[in-house]
Amino acid sequence: MKSRAILERKTKSINKYTLTTENLSASKRELEMRKTSYSRLWYKPDTKFFKPKAYVKMDFNCPLAVSSPVAVAGLHYRLSLSDNGFELSLVGFNQKLRILLEAVIQKIANFEVKPERFSVIKKLVSGNVEKDEAESMVKHIEDVLFNDPKPICRPLFPSELLTSRVAELGTGMKYFYHQEGSDPSDENSALVHYIQVHQDEFSMNIKLQLFKLIAKQATFHQHRTVEQLGYIASLSQRNNSGVYGLQLFIQSSVKGPGHIDSRVESLLNDLESKLY
Repeated sequence: MKSRAILERKTKSINKYTLTTENLSASKRELEMRKTSYSRLWYKPDTKFFKPKAYVKMDFNCPLAVSSPVAVAGLHYRLSLSDNGFELSLVGFNQKLRILLEAVIQKIANFEVKPERFSVIKKLVSGNVEKDEAESMVKHIEDVLFNDPKPICRPLFPSELLTSRVAELGTGMKYFYHQEGSDPSDENSALVHYIQVHQDEFSMNIKLQLFKLIAKQATFHQHRTVEQLGYIASLSQRNNSGVYGLQLFIQSSVKGPGHIDSRVESLLNDLESKLY
């Protein structure tokens, strides 16, 4: 009887998951529902899989975080979850790394959980969201961050809006940048061969992914196994602010950058002849 009661409670819990009405008759396009001096909200209900789940992604624009004294000093830290708790990573110039460590540890030791901050996180993990609920999430965050009697945030001035720019490489043009190693005793050479392909476009994205899948193993096999240019030989796809491309990276202690570059060009020509 006890196991049956538990099963009934679980069944009732499962039956509480229902689809919103927006999911059944909504447009397939993403809609900008709300725009204020504090935030912008885009809304896109599920019109294909019809599952009682939701996805919320938030991008906080913080210019001061990018130009903070720590970042300007070439120091960075990251706090992330681990299997047993959390992990703190610090990277940068060793001269001031200890000072950063002490400051972060002090913040961790004196950390206080504020209920109003926790309520923001709790609201963001709710699922199967309707339009009104999506707007209420954003409104709640604005109330906590901006409309408090002592607000901790303010709207950005136009000059503070950060933009990412990518230089357009001319079609058929080749650019070469050379840099000497800082350690004369280091026998390693490295080459980064970057090919700019296109701006974000669905069909081209698929073609680029297919090419990467085809060429990735061939690149490693030819440069690492056959020619033994170096231990590191990789091909990857890059996305710089919506501009897609390919990057070949090779590090070698037996050949110089000029020879490595010639072998990369040979491989690309060989792939082109086989694919076309």
